[in-house]
Amino acid sequence: MKRTLSFFVLAIVAAVFPSLCGCTAPAPVDPDPLSMTVVGDDVAIAAGESVEVSYTVTGASGGVVLSALCGEGWSAEVSPADATSGTIVVTAPDPINASGVTMLVGDGLGRRVEVPLRLDIMIPEPTVPYAESGTDCFISTGEYNYRYGPSIISNGDGSMDMWTSKEGERYINSNSDITYQETGTRTKVSAHGHTIAQYFNTQHRFMRVMVNFYGSGTTSDAVDLKLYRWAGSYEATLASAPLNTFSINKTTSLYPDGNRYSIYKDEGHSWMEPGEYMWTATGATEEVGVYKYSGAGTIALTDSRSYFDGEPVPDYNFQAKLRGSAYNSSNFVDRFAYFHSTDGGATWSKERDVLFPTEGSEDHFSVCDPGAAFFGGWYYIGYTSAPSAYGGYFNHCYVARSRTPEGPWYKWNGSGWGGEPAKVIAFDGSTKAWGAGEPCIVVKDNVIYFYYTWIDSIDAWLPTTRLATAPFCDDWPAHLTEQGTVIDKVLFKDADSCDIKYIEDYGLFYAFHTYNRYIPASAIAVWSSPDGRNFTYQGDMTGDLLPGLGNMGVSGDGMGHIRLRDPQFVSYSYATSGGRASWNTRFSPMIFGL
Repeated sequence: MKRTLSFFVLAIVAAVFPSLCGCTAPAPVDPDPLSMTVVGDDVAIAAGESVEVSYTVTGASGGVVLSALCGEGWSAEVSPADATSGTIVVTAPDPINASGVTMLVGDGLGRRVEVPLRLDIMIPEPTVPYAESGTDCFISTGEYNYRYGPSIISNGDGSMDMWTSKEGERYINSNSDITYQETGTRTKVSAHGHTIAQYFNTQHRFMRVMVNFYGSGTTSDAVDLKLYRWAGSYEATLASAPLNTFSINKTTSLYPDGNRYSIYKDEGHSWMEPGEYMWTATGATEEVGVYKYSGAGTIALTDSRSYFDGEPVPDYNFQAKLRGSAYNSSNFVDRFAYFHSTDGGATWSKERDVLFPTEGSEDHFSVCDPGAAFFGGWYYIGYTSAPSAYGGYFNHCYVARSRTPEGPWYKWNGSGWGGEPAKVIAFDGSTKAWGAGEPCIVVKDNVIYFYYTWIDSIDAWLPTTRLATAPFCDDWPAHLTEQGTVIDKVLFKDADSCDIKYIEDYGLFYAFHTYNRYIPASAIAVWSSPDGRNFTYQGDMTGDLLPGLGNMGVSGDGMGHIRLRDPQFVSYSYATSGGRASWNTRFSPMIFGL
């Protein structure tokens, strides 16, 4: 024990003070350099592809620690064959970018080296697209019959939503939104001892609901007409408080051959917003009832469905209609039509009118030039309108939103959504200039890019495209900050509005607009920008474009992005021989060269 201890102490002394023991310490030995050799990492890799490379680590002490530093969207899976070698499967994102993969190699001595993989990343060269042969998705029937300014969202499953401007008509005060199909013979449904109800979803704001009752014409006739906001189901709506109740119990108020009665939101006859509602008729006396027409199902503007004692009726709808004010019978110029395709634009649903100007408001004159987007669970549409006093001049930009592509749409009111519309971009030039409008929306890196046309010249058509930006938030129109002019079309005769998209594969914003519109020499100009602010003209779209084309749009996802792996389309109106504003609408595949 003593000898062992002495030896142990001597060993410590020799190790710490070698000269005292007459010993010489061995010179330290440098470890081999830590490195990694990769074989096959100079191969080409394209968007969405995977490649396999092999690796060997040399000079490691105390084990090998291997990890991958992956750029945006890239991935690398390491499969060791033994302690110092194996394979790496690298997968590129789609769309591809140049960030690539770097391997981080470590060992037990705490040493680290970085080894970038030398992949030949195949980033596509930006090109000007061309149009293939297409088909007409709308055919005009004559003057002032059109579907122009298409705004298209591709949904990723082969389906698409498209909104266009459409010619206007009279407001609903003299052209009612009906809740029934006037087919077959009108017949009676007794309301005595029953609950009669009808749901409707309107795209217009309205002032009253008119229901067609019948009765005996005696003083004993009575019924309660109630109006509700729809609460998600028939039962929940009936359990909620009605907006108003109108008790009909006047002498000879209900005639045997029918008599319409109106219910309003309140005694002041306030406007009611677009949206979902239900009216009911209850407490009817013995001779009182309502009229019905056969032909239940979707009604073009109201999506009506009728209930009898809480059960939906499958084969008829009650006779009712929605009206506006009692005296104003003015016209509006444009509204929006909506189309849906489930097969990539080969066929389209029957159109539906989905967004209207608001009678008596800032956008009384029209809603036109849709610029649609989808983000944060909402569909948004930017649009153009002008006060009716200026005959289509002095335009401004507005925005509405909806949970569905068909509506109901709630317009930005200056501080929130719904009610009286308020400008999001106000034109401050001459009332004789065209003004601001024709918006489109792109969302990138949580920034909303709101592009719009600006024309402040009176004696010439000199459109520019301007930009305003806002952070991604619920009340983003309140935060729009103007960034100035981004495209000046001064060299393009009769240029139209820009539709702008962000092409992820190129990392560029692309802008498209027509010029020489509605004449044989018409064309589509293409611009690009790395930052969405500084655009450079790249050339004209080629391919099978019809002469006389006008306002146009290109497809993209809900945030205005294009991925080259997805089918892309261009749509445009073009002049026919049918007279003024007689425009067909064309829909064509759009191809970017590789």
